Formats: sequence, C-alpha cells, structure tokens
Amino acid sequence: MPSSPPGFSVVTAPCLEPLLDRLVETVEGDPLDPLQRETIVVARNTGLRTWLTHALAQRLGCAASLDLPAPVSLVARLAGVSGGTQPYEAGPLAWRLKPVLDALPDEAVFEPLRAYLDKTDGQTMPLAKRLAELFDDYQVYRPDVLRGWERGRDSHSQFQHGAWQAALWRLLRSDGLPDRASAFTTLERRLAEAAPNLSLPPRLAVFGALLFPPAYYRVVAGIARHRPVTLYAVTSGPQPTTQPHAHPLLRALGTRTRHFWHVLGELGAPPPARLGPVRLGTEAGEATALQELQRALADDELPAPTPLAASDRSVRVHDCHSPRRELEALRDALLDAFAEMPDLRPADVLVLLPDLDTYAPLVDAVFGAEDAAEGARLPVHVVHHPHAPALRVVEAFRKALRMHDGRVTASELLDLLSYPVVRQAAGIREDEIPRLRAWVAEAGVCWGLTGARKAQFGLPEDDLHTWRFGLDRLLLGVMTGDTPNLVLGHAPCDAAGLDGADLLGRFSEWAEALFSRLGALDRERRLADWPAHLLLFLDAVFTPEADEELEAVVFLRTKIAEIESLHELAEAEAAAVSFRAVRAHLDGATGTMEVREPVLTGRVTFADPLVLRHAPHRVVAVLGLNDGVWPRPETLPGFDLIAHDPHPGDAHPRETEKQLFLDAVLAARDRLILSHVGRSQKDNAPRAASVCLDAFLDAARQHWGADADRLVVRHRLQPFAADYFRLGAEAGGDDAAPLPPSYASQHRVARGRTGDPAPFLDIQRLLPDAAPDGDDVPTLPLAELTAAWTNPSQYVVRRRLRASLDLDDDAVRDDEPVVLDGLERWRIRQEVLEGLLDGLDDDALSARLLRCGLLPGGAPGAAWLRRAREEAAPIAEAVRSWGPTEPRAVEIEVGGVRLVGTVAAVGERGALRYRAGSVRGKDLVGAWVDHLALEAATPVGCTCTVGRDEVVHFGGVPSDDARTFLAALVKGWRLVQTRSLPLYEYASYAYAQTLTEGQIGEFVSRVLRPRDVEFEPNGKAMGKARSAFSPFKGGPTPKRGDDDDANVLLVTRDRDPFVPEEHFAKWALGLWAPILHHRRSGLPS
Repeated sequence: MPSSPPGFSVVTAPCLEPLLDRLVETVEGDPLDPLQRETIVVARNTGLRTWLTHALAQRLGCAASLDLPAPVSLVARLAGVSGGTQPYEAGPLAWRLKPVLDALPDEAVFEPLRAYLDKTDGQTMPLAKRLAELFDDYQVYRPDVLRGWERGRDSHSQFQHGAWQAALWRLLRSDGLPDRASAFTTLERRLAEAAPNLSLPPRLAVFGALLFPPAYYRVVAGIARHRPVTLYAVTSGPQPTTQPHAHPLLRALGTRTRHFWHVLGELGAPPPARLGPVRLGTEAGEATALQELQRALADDELPAPTPLAASDRSVRVHDCHSPRRELEALRDALLDAFAEMPDLRPADVLVLLPDLDTYAPLVDAVFGAEDAAEGARLPVHVVHHPHAPALRVVEAFRKALRMHDGRVTASELLDLLSYPVVRQAAGIREDEIPRLRAWVAEAGVCWGLTGARKAQFGLPEDDLHTWRFGLDRLLLGVMTGDTPNLVLGHAPCDAAGLDGADLLGRFSEWAEALFSRLGALDRERRLADWPAHLLLFLDAVFTPEADEELEAVVFLRTKIAEIESLHELAEAEAAAVSFRAVRAHLDGATGTMEVREPVLTGRVTFADPLVLRHAPHRVVAVLGLNDGVWPRPETLPGFDLIAHDPHPGDAHPRETEKQLFLDAVLAARDRLILSHVGRSQKDNAPRAASVCLDAFLDAARQHWGADADRLVVRHRLQPFAADYFRLGAEAGGDDAAPLPPSYASQHRVARGRTGDPAPFLDIQRLLPDAAPDGDDVPTLPLAELTAAWTNPSQYVVRRRLRASLDLDDDAVRDDEPVVLDGLERWRIRQEVLEGLLDGLDDDALSARLLRCGLLPGGAPGAAWLRRAREEAAPIAEAVRSWGPTEPRAVEIEVGGVRLVGTVAAVGERGALRYRAGSVRGKDLVGAWVDHLALEAATPVGCTCTVGRDEVVHFGGVPSDDARTFLAALVKGWRLVQTRSLPLYEYASYAYAQTLTEGQIGEFVSRVLRPRDVEFEPNGKAMGKARSAFSPFKGGPTPKRGDDDDANVLLVTRDRDPFVPEEHFAKWALGLWAPILHHRRSGLPS
C-alpha cells in the first residue's frame, strides 16, 4: 500500500453540517493571503455549489475569492487539456472513428465489426458515437489498458470484444495527437516530482463528494505532496470498511461507500477524522423515528426493535395510484408539516423527483391549481424544469431536424407549432392552431412533403395526401371557392375561405421555408460546409423573442459553429458527410444545455436527486420510487470493457442512484416523505416498488418490528374520497398509517348540506342580464332549432358552453386511407352520389375522389369506388326522378321568434333531402323542421328524404297546425337555454317507435288541442328506451347508444337520465309523435 501524502487529510461525517463547520474553522483559523483564492472542489453539482456558497456567506459574512471547480475541471486545467475542443474527447473522437469504420482494414480482427456494420445500411455514425463514449471513459477509468493496447499488449484477451477494440485504438493513436489518458499520466508523474512547476492552489478542499474517478483522486493525492488537501466526505459508519455493512440499508444500498474506502485505501490515505451527526434527539431527549434511523446509519449498527410512537410522523411512505396522486398526497403532507411546525419555511423543504420529465408538469398542475384554497397554496420552484422555454427551443430544433429523414406527418408538423419560437417565425398565434388543424384534416394531408419524398419510402411517386397536395388544395380553394371541378389537376378545398386567407398565407410561407431548408440538407457535404446550411435552417424556421429563447438559439448556433472545429480535429478534408451523421452528432451535442437559473429561491424546491445531493433540509421528500424508475435499469453495450471487468470506483449509475437515496435519507432533519405508485389506478393491482424503497421498508421492520407497517399511508384513488374529510377518522386500516387530513377544501362537502348536487352548468351566468331594448324579435336559424332538438345535451355543451367534448373533431390522420371506417365510406358514397347527379363518368369520379383525398390509390381505391357507385346509383335515380329543385329562403314569426333559414332543394313536387346512408332519426328531425317552416310560410305539400335503405316523406300539414308544432319546438328551444332536456337521440326514438299508431295520434291531438289529461309513461316503451340508451356492446357489430356520447354522459352524470320517467316520455313524444304521425314511406304518388 502506498504511503500517505504528507498534506492529505480526510474528514467524514454522516451529514453535511459538521463538515461545513470544520471547513469554516479552517478558513477562519488559517486565512489565505488577500490575493489568494480559496479552492473548494465540488462534484459537478450546481445545487450543492449554490448551497455551499450561501452557507459560507452566512457563516463568514461574505463568500468571495472562491473557486468552486468540478473535479474534472481542476484536473483538466492542471493537465493542460482544458479550453477548446480536444481531439480525444467524445465529440471529435466520433468523427475520427467514422472514417475508420467506413473503411475498415481487411483484417480478421475486425470481422465482428464488419458483421455488425453490414446490418446498419452504411450508417456508421451511431456506432462511432458509442465507441467514442467508451474510449472517452477508458481514458479516465482504464488508462493502463489503453497504454497496453498501444504497446501491443491485450490484458483482456479472454474478452471477445477486446481484440478489435485494441486494434481500433491503435489505428486512432497512429496520428500521434495527445489523448487525455496520456495527459493525466503525465500530470501524475509531474506531481510526483519535488518541484512540479504547476500552478497549484495554496490549499485544496474537496467538499461533499463521495466518489469520483480514481484517476482524479490520484491527482488530488499528488497535489497533497505540495499543498494541504482536505477531503470532506459524507459517509455512513464510524470506520472505513470495504466489507459489507452491518446495517441492512447500508448493506443493500451502500456499495459506493465501500468503493470509496477501497479507492482511498489504494491511495494510502490517512485514517479519517470522524465527526458526529448534528443531533440525535429532540430537546426533550427523545429521538424521533427518523433520528433513530439516521443514528443507526451513522453508527452502522442495527439496534433491537423498539415500539414506534403512535404520534411519530417523522417518516411516512405514501402508497398512491398515480404520479398526480403522489403530488396531491405530498401537498397535504407538506401543509400538515407547516401546520405542526410554525417555524418551518418553504425554503426548508426539498422534493426529489427521479423522473423529472413525468412529474414536473404535474407539479405545475397540482401546486398551481386555481381552485385550491388560498391558504393551501405553496410557492414552488422546479430546478431545471424539462419544459423550460430554453429547453423547449432545443427540443423543437431536434424535432425539426428529424423531419428530414422522417415521414413529416400531419401531426408532427402541426405539433411543431406548439413551440412559441416556431409560431413566432410563422407569425401564427396559439389560438389559430385549431383552425389550421381543421383545415389540414379537411384537405386530406397525412404525411410526406412531396411525392418524391414518398418515393424514398418505396411507395409510388404521387403527391396524394402529402403536404404539397394539401397546401395546393387549400390555396386553390381560397382563389376559386367551393367548386366540384378540378383546377390545375387539383380539387380545391374551401376550408379556409376568404376569412382565413391571411392565416393560410402565413402558414404556407413558413411551411415552404421549412420544406426548402429540409430539401437543402439532402446532399452530402464536407463537415466544414455544414454549419452554413444548418444556420440557414435555424434562421428560417425559428424566431426567438424572449430572453430564454435567445439564450437557447445562441447555444444552438454555438454547437453548430463547433462542427467546423470538429472538421479540423477529425482530419477529414475531402470526406463528404451525410446529414444523418451530422444530425446524430447534434442530437448528442444539443442535449448538454444547462439552463442558467437560481437553485435555492426561498420556495419549496423540486429537483433531480443529484442537484442538491447531501444538502440538508428540514423536510425531504422523494417521489416516484417505482421499479424501473429509480434506480434506472442498466443499458450497457455488450462490448463495454468496464462492464465486463468492473473495478471499485468505476462509474456505476445504478449503484450511484442507490447511494443518492441514502443521501436523501440522511439529509432530512425533521421529516422524511417517501412516495411511490404502489397500485394501478385501473384495477388497484399492486405495482412493484423501487429496490431502494423495498430495502428501506425491510430495514424499518428490523427497527420497529410490526409497527413499521404504520409508516405506510395507503391512499384512496381520488383526492375527494370521503375518508380524507372525516374528522378524527383512522381510515388507514390496522396495518397502515391513518390517512392524513386533506387540505383540498374544494373537495369538501359543507356539513349539513342536503338535497340534489348543484347543476354542472350555471347557464344564467352566461345569459344576458336583460332583454335587448326595442321591439326587435329575436332571430332563430332553422339549423339551430334543429340542433337543439336533435341532441339537447350536445347543444348545451357546444352552443352555450362553446366547448367540444369530441377529441376527434379536428383530429388529423398520419396514415393514408386504405381500410376505411364507416364515416369514411359514407363520405365516399356521398361524393359519388353528388358526382352522379353532376353527370360525371367513372374516370371523372375516380379523379375527383382521388384529388379530394377521400379515395385510396391503386386497386383498393378502385374497389371502394365500384362499391360506392353501386350503392349510390339507386339514390341518384330517385333524386333525378324528383325533378329540378332550387334553394328557397324561409322567414316566419312564430312563438315569439323569427325563424329564418334556407331549404336547400325545393321543386314543384315539394322539398327534397337525400343522403348516401341510412335515414337516421336526426335526418327525420331536420326534414320535419324544414317541412313545418315551409308549410307555415309557403306550403309545398311534401318534404321527401331519400336514403340508401328507404325513402320517407311528410305530407301536407295545415298552416295553423304547422305553426302550433313550430311553437312547441321553439318553446323547447327556449327551455334548453337554461337547462338540459331529458331528450336523448336513440332512447327517445326507441320510446316513440314502440307505441301504437293510436297512442301516437292521441298525443298529437293533445299537442294541437291541449287539455288536462293524466299522462302515464308506457312501461314497455321505457324498457326499449333504456336498452337504446345503453345497448349491449358485445358482438361483431356493437350498437351505438346515447351512453357513447360524452355530452350526454356529462349532463346526466351522477343521476338516472330517465328520472322522472314522465318527463322523459313527454319530451320524447313531444318530438317524435308528430314526426311519426305524419311520416309516410316511399315517394309520394
């Protein structure tokens, strides 16, 4: 074992505060000269660096003349490999490896590499990047292996991937450029000299770090030969040990601690000075469960099991159903802590989130809830928020670059507009995106920029369903309007109209710029020529405005400019490089952006576990302790030499993450809150917890026996469960902790409240305060009257709330239509029917449907067209037999409103409606409203509806009767302005159809001549109505019912939609009795 360097000392403690005290004593007791700077090495951890700076400022009154480098920065500076890009860093090394892999020597040793590359379609850059990362690690963790390879020795001959890696490394080292391993070895040798002639700090402290690469420790030990060096480390156990710990939690998770002592032992480090913990008990002398656990970890011993005090809440494990419920439970736990500890401040709370991408948006939703009580809102700050504006710019840039080789689907390009920096470049507001989405769906855009791009995927070179196809249709639609004729070989789409011309123009201009710059990336170029084209791409597609966006664009421009220096380091003067290789490099390079932001803000801090490692807080919470989340699963390649032959001190992410959990347990001072998704929110099935949490609970059982089960709080599925609001209730169960009280007062039902729940909609708030002045009669369009009676629930949601519950309303599809659903088949039949009525032949019909984007190409499209023509031909014949028709405007005052509208087709024989599908109940409602309006204004005698399977018509209705029926419909429209009517499309139709003609006629007579007669719902008809509302969903062709309508489910939630049955029956007959009474089958004679 080497001797201890003369200036080397080690100080350890189970927590950070004693180490800080010792550091402050050193700085105060032995101050440096005024012009010298205190050098304190802190592991690459911005949060701990900030905490240390604040702590020193509080203790010393000022924290100035401080250097706080990371270990790698200190070593690189002393070795002379800092500043600029080095040839053997991972980035440049990948470009040096790529030409080698592109032209491997014809040697047997490279056969495994050739076999792999033969399967990659010539794409060598991904493997080059992976190998560069490995060689970069080897320079730090296996410099002796690299030196042996250079001398022709292979110390891992039994490793099947060792020979070709050694040969590859020798090829790279033939350039004679210095690598980092050589630089570090040279530095160690110089530090061993009596006078190394290096710019060393006057003294060095290494603070908080437990384990970093052994090569860096060797440099630190070398500095200790010339300067005082003190290593301040947080460790468990009173003595150094490389043997398994006594405490079960340390034994399961403390591997990195044992490796730390192994590395120091190899360096010949002196015995450490052990400092005690901050406190082991309360002022009264009684330790909490948390403090007992921390004392056992500090002493590395397991005490005999003791009872757990019922009032002890210092440790809690929350078992929840989802990440959101974890955060809701955390919010209540934190509010409880603030209530119990009046001196607790938000800055004293640290919440660690291993899966920051999942939890960060939920933090905003839960802690920023607008309906939360004023006193229940906590100020929070998410460190390195994954959706910070600057990071969203980088994310958008990477997504845009991936479009070059991608399909460029409709959803991908429209989703790109969700980034503000992209919308600003296009000049599009966020509220305009839904309109664009609807236009793109209507124009039939699915994927691909052009037909030529589609051909790259092995498909026919046609532009159907491409962006070029859709944009041409939309632009022609603005110029020509709605026309059935092809224009310049395209079917104009008038979705945008003249009102949307400006928005369409802005979008098209931006899209053309994007497509042009993507096309410019096709050709291979020298590496030095790529930055200019990438910068043009960046400027064309992105326009930053906010400071964070400008910072991100500057970062991207810097990374793009670095490609030129990579070109020089890679020594690839004449080699042409594809964009795919450049993009692979940028994907890695742009993933290194760190947002400059404060870490400690005085609010509750949410952060990744590494950000504030060891930093003490009064309340520490760790969320998301689920299997496969923390620690993360290992994904090491099979040819990783370090994984094949691990050494103590090697980088081991999984073991490091276990150690981070231990650090979190030791960092809590008053309360420790652990949380995981322990049960499925679908079926309450148990879900596996993290090995860290399992080890913690196992250790807890050895501390407190069966009482340890009371540490676990098993939460309910919903935050508004009644158990949270029962005063004094011990709802946790015999084997779990009681549920904490809920501070979500918005979920609390007022005591003593009885009666029905409040309606979901306070419509009076949306209505005008008073009727308009004057004698103007309100105008009611016929279409709105029809909508109110066809589906009152949908009418309330869409017309009154101005909302839509149909998520597919503006949905775009990313795949061309091949297998068509029912709605798509109906649209094709309808277009074929219109074409037949326009006199088009089969070729013209096919061209029209293809250019509208409705018909699949090739044989499938021809088959669908043939089938649609056969089904539409009889309908077209019936429509032609009706004779010529023309639109007719209708205006009539009835029921206190002016009904206005246009009936589309009225001829000598009456009004005509037709559709290329079955005649549905809603079709009859529309025809009936039109018929009544015509009969009340200018009688036509008949309104006929032609469908695929039947033809129905309404005969003449006396004008007074028509007005009476219309007045009843207007009355229902007025009522639906303030309530939702108990009228459901399928159920009401089924009820009315079940009654006899006599029963229907009797009800109609009561509508025309009202009289006071007792009304009783028909029992059989009610049964039919209930079955139609919620039909059996099984079988090959499940029936659709009213319970498939989200609007109906919303307005009928938490109640029986048919209670009282009398109301439902009256409304059903009020609509359907007149319709069924006047309905006749077939064409009128």
